[in-house]
Amino acid sequence: MRWNKMHLVLGVCICVAFVLFSAFAGADATLASATTIYVPDNYAKIQWAVDNASTGNTIIVRDGTYYENVIVNKQLTIKSENGSDNCIVDGGGSGNVITLNADGITIEGFTVRNSGRSWPYMDAGIKVVSNSNKIAYNSITNNVHGIALGGSNNNIYNNTVSSNNWDGISLYSSSNNSITNNVMNSDGIVINGYQLQPWNTHTIEGNIVNGKPLYYFKNKIGGKVPEDAGQVILANCTGMRIENLNISNTDVGVQLGFSSHNIIKNNRIYLNNVHGIDLVYSSNNNIYNNTANSNSGDGIHLGSSSNNNIYNNIASNNLNGIDLVYSSNNNIYNNTANSNSGDGIYLWGSSNNNKIYLNNFINNTDQIGSYYSTNIWNSTSKITYTYNGSTYTNYLGNYWSDYTGSDADGDGIGDTPYSIDGDKDYYPLMERFEDYIGIPKLTVNIVTPPEGFSTIAGSELTVKAKVLDEEILLHNATVEGKLSSVSFNLYDDGKGTHGDDVEDDGIYSAKIIVPKVQNAVLVINARYGEKSGSASRNINIDTSPKQPLKVEAEIIDDNPPTFTGDTVKVRAVVSLNGSIISDAEVKSTIIYPNSSQKNITLQNKDDYYEATFDRLS
Repeated sequence: MRWNKMHLVLGVCICVAFVLFSAFAGADATLASATTIYVPDNYAKIQWAVDNASTGNTIIVRDGTYYENVIVNKQLTIKSENGSDNCIVDGGGSGNVITLNADGITIEGFTVRNSGRSWPYMDAGIKVVSNSNKIAYNSITNNVHGIALGGSNNNIYNNTVSSNNWDGISLYSSSNNSITNNVMNSDGIVINGYQLQPWNTHTIEGNIVNGKPLYYFKNKIGGKVPEDAGQVILANCTGMRIENLNISNTDVGVQLGFSSHNIIKNNRIYLNNVHGIDLVYSSNNNIYNNTANSNSGDGIHLGSSSNNNIYNNIASNNLNGIDLVYSSNNNIYNNTANSNSGDGIYLWGSSNNNKIYLNNFINNTDQIGSYYSTNIWNSTSKITYTYNGSTYTNYLGNYWSDYTGSDADGDGIGDTPYSIDGDKDYYPLMERFEDYIGIPKLTVNIVTPPEGFSTIAGSELTVKAKVLDEEILLHNATVEGKLSSVSFNLYDDGKGTHGDDVEDDGIYSAKIIVPKVQNAVLVINARYGEKSGSASRNINIDTSPKQPLKVEAEIIDDNPPTFTGDTVKVRAVVSLNGSIISDAEVKSTIIYPNSSQKNITLQNKDDYYEATFDRLS
């Protein structure tokens, strides 16, 4: 009897356990087969819902703040129920807030905030390492990177991206992304890639940065960036002008990738999250007369970019003033880098053969950082200059505010070199470069017309010239010309009215009318700052017109038909191609009935010529 009782109790326990197991299994089967899962109704956390969802399911997240790091590794649609204002995913300051590891995911309608901030600072609000995802209608804020794409292509639209520490939207080695109609405040877009495809394959349109348009140009030749830009990105562009912009509080103010022969001038670029001006694999550009101050990264940054001219810029209160990485053969002169928290100028990674002279490096934490790089720290030719009232001719280096050497001969050049991590500035300046008043010469080359060119008075002549400062082709010099009494200006603005063909190609042009002067001399004068130069050549001018003059003459007799005892007038009008000629020499021969002749000269009466002669009596 006792055995039977124990057997009965055991049987009851087994039955109860079977009933409970069946209930839980039934719940999981129902959720797995459902197309929509609700958080927190079905699962308290978004991650739990993701873990238990099937590919193709939709997860609806009700209002609330969810402190978690969500990893999505299957194709799902994850949406807030009522939009981003009250549906928040907070990473708690650790790691990526949301990571997309599978293709075809949709993330819509969330506030995504507080990613990790630890070295190496790669955490993001939304980290994407997959393709064909949709990220829309989210508010992404207070992360290191807002949306970070790594080697992927996606559709990102109608998001608000604001106040992320480094980048709003970061594209790293990613191609064929569509980034449209996003609003960015104190943020922007940054492209990184070591090949052309990650730069010029995107659709980036309709985006606003701090209330102003973000301009992304790809594969464009010529043209000017509108002056209302909030951020500028050029990808594989040539011959464009970026000038007169005021850009602040974005990620990189002006960024060029795989772009050449562009002009970046007269811009004010400041208080940006990364760099002021950034060139990546971009060469033969001219960067001048810019102010790049108070950027969290570098004022001017060059990565794998060579043969650029960087001059007359101010780069202050940045991390580094001017930064070159794997960048060689650049010309850097007449810049001021002061009060930067890192280096005034920083060169790294075999950045060699850069010519760096006549710059001011003032009160930077480190004036110079040069690693694995060898460069030239003075002018490559001697310059004539005036210092403290005396004129000297010598090579000139840079001004270093921490230079402690002496100047025994008073020529303004330190007697001992300034040491630069293996390099040396052998001609350090004792004062700022502006205090060296020189009269260095510019080189002016007349392109056309050639020496001894022959032309005709009154015809049109196109004059073209180049201006060089040492070996550097200048694009913003003042160029004037004179041919006898005709004075004119030459321009490099691409306007056919000046005879210019291509804007900012360094060829200054003008169209003039050839004066009526034989053996004239064409003179071209150029000025750039304190520098000047000139060139001349002889022009042969034919002052005799090749086209025949048209003469219309008439005899005026006040007493016809007697023709006796008084005088007769002859009047003539002379023209060339329909235009009255008022400075011609007009003569007439009078043949009388008795075969006698009389030669007379007609006098100029402004628009006609006239003479009076006697009639035979």
